[in-house]
Amino acid sequence: ESRNRDFSGCLRFGKITGVCAALQRHNYEYTVQVDSGDTECVEEQYLQELFLPELDWVSPYTREVAVFLETHGAKRFVAELIRRTEDGVFQVRFADGSLLENVKAEQLSPPAENALRTSPSKTPPDADWLLDRKIQARIDDVWPMKKRMKDVLAKLRRPRPV
Repeated sequence: ESRNRDFSGCLRFGKITGVCAALQRHNYEYTVQVDSGDTECVEEQYLQELFLPELDWVSPYTREVAVFLETHGAKRFVAELIRRTEDGVFQVRFADGSLLENVKAEQLSPPAENALRTSPSKTPPDADWLLDRKIQARIDDVWPMKKRMKDVLAKLRRPRPV
């Protein structure tokens, strides 16, 4: 995305691997590797230097991001941006080649030293995530069972309005 234009459409990210003169005069065609098995020839006017206002650490030199997934708690997974859809969500590829779609910008951050360079599918989910939501929220600490039962009985003893 260009710094000069506001473009909110679908974007594909890739690496330029080659260039040659195009059929049109004063123009070039670039060979862009989008994925390990996906290469495209793109005319010069369709290329822009990578700039994403919502991800200011992403640059023409790096497309790496750290992905947060609720299932894995505080763990972050390093991935590479593949595309941004018209809805503003991203598709990312992890080190093992697996893809994750519909990743929101809020789930992405700059990769840190402790970010995992593996796929979330190869890492077990956080133990707390496997628990019931009430247990995750530590409801027993905030609203103990005896207090909850007392509150329920009080509500049951009140007659319903007519």
